[in-house]
Amino acid sequence: MADLLVQSPSDFGINIASGRSLRVLELGAGTGLVGLTVGKMLQAQGVSAEIVCTDFHPAVLSNLRNNVTSNFVEGDSAVSMSVHALDWSTFAAASPPPLLAPFDHPFDVVLGADIVYELEHARWIRSCVATLLRMTPTETTASLASSDPRLRPQLHLVIPLRATHAAESHSVEEVFPLAFDVHGGTESSPDGGPFRSALGIVAKETLACEDFARGGGGEVEYVHYTISWI
Repeated sequence: MADLLVQSPSDFGINIASGRSLRVLELGAGTGLVGLTVGKMLQAQGVSAEIVCTDFHPAVLSNLRNNVTSNFVEGDSAVSMSVHALDWSTFAAASPPPLLAPFDHPFDVVLGADIVYELEHARWIRSCVATLLRMTPTETTASLASSDPRLRPQLHLVIPLRATHAAESHSVEEVFPLAFDVHGGTESSPDGGPFRSALGIVAKETLACEDFARGGGGEVEYVHYTISWI
């Protein structure tokens, strides 16, 4: 995802030309490569942004904090970066916990690279993003559909297509409806309830990249989902 972001930031909701301040959330950040790439790119362009990198496992979070601290000095630019623990499953609970800073204000862009590797992950991610992704209360489904898609609040998921995780990959499209299906007359959400404003897939792109994990010489397919309010 980091390489794709550098090539075409606007494809990932990072619209530098707009000049507006951005709040960016990275889910399952791991080493923080994606968040750091966005931060450095916006820093170079002089764009104001708050980037929040998240993960769940303590050891991963410790390494992530070290990486962010090594690459960003607080107050050194208009870009701020922070690291926080985030448990997606709590958002799917019957009584989710209260939102504490920095999650008490919505995000313009949410990024996730290779973060769906259990069957329940897509459902947890949907609940998490439905809570944290910005949606102006006065916007209707119709106005969202007609607005400039580059300025919409967006979730970007990039997942590898692994034969060993076919069910997990398929779960993304089971949880997030295709925008065409919704606007074409679908009357219920994946959970069976009526649609009001749902998170749905507005774009899907299949990509072939070199398989560096196996020393190169082969390719692995990825899918880039752009998900927004529909």
